[in-house]
Amino acid sequence: MSDKAQQMVQDGIKDLIEKIDKDHLRKIQGEMHRCAAKCCDQTDLSLNEVHNCISKCSSEVSKAQNYMSNELANFQNRLERCAMQCQDDIRDKIGPNASEGDVDKFRNKYEDCIVKCADSHVKLLPTMLKRMKEMMGKGNYSGSA
Repeated sequence: MSDKAQQMVQDGIKDLIEKIDKDHLRKIQGEMHRCAAKCCDQTDLSLNEVHNCISKCSSEVSKAQNYMSNELANFQNRLERCAMQCQDDIRDKIGPNASEGDVDKFRNKYEDCIVKCADSHVKLLPTMLKRMKEMMGKGNYSGSA
């Protein structure tokens, strides 16, 4: 992927992650730590019971992080498929006896296609962010409405 396209995608993803972190993850991480502290305050519990209590406290954070990872992996897969389609389209057009000028022309078309992929996928990020916030707000980490 071209540097320009890669930077555009990285900036968009970074912004999405920061917004999810501030709007949702920090809240449930705080709840997890407060819950875990209460587990540790219970001196009548055995060591194993305290560990189980702490594990239970962290389950919501784990679910949220797994959900985010899955959403981001899906986004990455879609972007890669788009880039592969660009590559396939150029391969189908370029002949075995292409001149250096033709190769340069096709390289530019490939780069333009990659930038279009990045641009179209970055435009999907606000919708993805909205969906993720809605799902996480409901505590639904399965990815289905």
